[in-house]
Parts: sequence; structure tokens; C-alpha cells
Amino acid sequence: MKHVKITILILIMVLVFSTTAAAAGPKVYLDGRALHFDVDPVIENNRSLVPLRDIFEAMGAKVEWDQQNQTACAVKGNTTVKLTVGNTRPMVNGKVQTLDTAAKIVNQRILAPLRFVGEAFGGTVSWEQTANRIDIITQSSAQAKPSQNILKITGEKLKAAANYSLSDLQGMQDITISDTYYSRGKAKENWAAASHNEFTGISLAALIEDKVGFKTEPARVKIKAEDGYTLMLSWKEVKASYLDETKPDKQLTTILAWSQDGQPYTAATGSCLRLIIGQKYQGDFNRQSWVHSVNSIAVE
Repeated sequence: MKHVKITILILIMVLVFSTTAAAAGPKVYLDGRALHFDVDPVIENNRSLVPLRDIFEAMGAKVEWDQQNQTACAVKGNTTVKLTVGNTRPMVNGKVQTLDTAAKIVNQRILAPLRFVGEAFGGTVSWEQTANRIDIITQSSAQAKPSQNILKITGEKLKAAANYSLSDLQGMQDITISDTYYSRGKAKENWAAASHNEFTGISLAALIEDKVGFKTEPARVKIKAEDGYTLMLSWKEVKASYLDETKPDKQLTTILAWSQDGQPYTAATGSCLRLIIGQKYQGDFNRQSWVHSVNSIAVE
């Protein structure tokens, strides 16, 4: 009887955990950049409801809340959007829109239908069901027409060559790293660098080994920038842990970063990817090993 009770308890726990996982809301990306909310998106009646204020403000709109009438008013340029909680007829520039699901308040945040929120200011919306991912592409991003493939990885030892867009890389959350790196730049004329900065990106070793995959272990990796500059690292160096001379116990992984101190690199910085590597030893001028605007990697 004791074993039966334990088995039943285990089955109940599995059911609870499975239900919780299934209820997890989708991840939302705006122009390839992951958005983070204090109230997660939810799916109700096969419709995704997303945080209205967070997304509108990320799109550059100013949002005001009328508590008495339970109405949000958002303005961006020549577009004004009004949406009332519990009402399925919001207005865009005075024209009534029709929703099949009304907005609601969850933990003091307005959650509204995804497609309406994404398209109200001219964006386009797509949902990738298998990845549980929502992408909102704004008009300004679409007009810029950035290169879809910003990173090319090649080499005979790979299982296959690969091309990745920024959104592809940012979707690899299992190998995404946010950490603080200490850099020292060797004195040159009137400048020298010594500072801490927080970078977010993906592990270079995990990208090559786990995401691309290789047939046989490589000997070296060439990281190439858009201007032709190339840094050569042995595979041992790619896999190694590096240090921060100000924090002796720190273990740092070499990453391809797309943001610094919370600010994403833009198209003005080329491919939007930067190789960041820690120090090999106390006093190491590691900034000289960083590569800006990485656009290709050769695995040999």
C-alpha cells in the first residue's frame, strides 16, 4: 500500500509540473530583440495576450492610463490607439477595430491580444508554435532591410555549414550568457582601457559544438570581422575558462556578444556581434583579443 501511495503521489506531481509547463506563455521578440516582462504573456482560447504597455513603449509609443474608465491611450507619431479593458472594440485614429478577445488586467498589467498590439503601430506579427515564440517586426526595421544572415560558420570538420540571423542566435537561450568581463587595453599614445562591462551573447564553444556540430574535433577556429581582421584561436583556447584579475575566482567563457551594459549593438557597428574574451593571466591585455563586427567563423 505504501508503494501505491508513493506512485500516486509521483503521478500527481508529474501532472502538476506538466500542466505548469504547458501553460507557460510564449517568448516575445521585437525586431529580433527579446523582450522581458514582469507579467508573462498567456494563451487563452487559442489567443495570445501580451503586456500592452511594455510592448508599446518598446516600439517607441507613449502610454497613458485612465483609471476611472479603465482605458489605455498610446501615441506614436500620427497614430493614437485607445483600448478599454473588457471591451472588444478598441480604436486606432478614431476607427473602431474588432477583437474576438478582450483585454484584461493581470497583476496590475494590461494584457491585450497579440495581433492587435503588434499591428496597431504598423508592425507585423508571426508566431512560431514549435518554439513557442512571437516575433513583432516594426515598419522601421522592415524598411532598413538588414541582412538576415549575419554570421556564417564554415569548415570541413563541421557536420554542415551554417548561417545565422541575430534572431536565430538570440533564440538559443540554453547557451546565452550575461556576465561582467574586465578588460585591459594596452597603452597606446594617449589612451588605455581598464573597465568592467556586462555583455550578453552566446558561448562560442557551445555554438560550434552543440548547435552546428562537428564530425571530428577541430584544431583551431578563425574569427573574421567585416573589415577583414582575423583572430586565430586554438580549439583549446575556445573551450577554455578565462579570468578577471579583479575577481580571482571568476570563470569566464568566450562569447559572441550582441549587447553591452544592456544596450544592443546596432547596424552602425556592422554585424552586431562582438567576440569577448576574458584574461588568460593577471595583467593580460585581453582587449586586444576582442573582435568587432564578427561576420564569419572558419572551423579547421
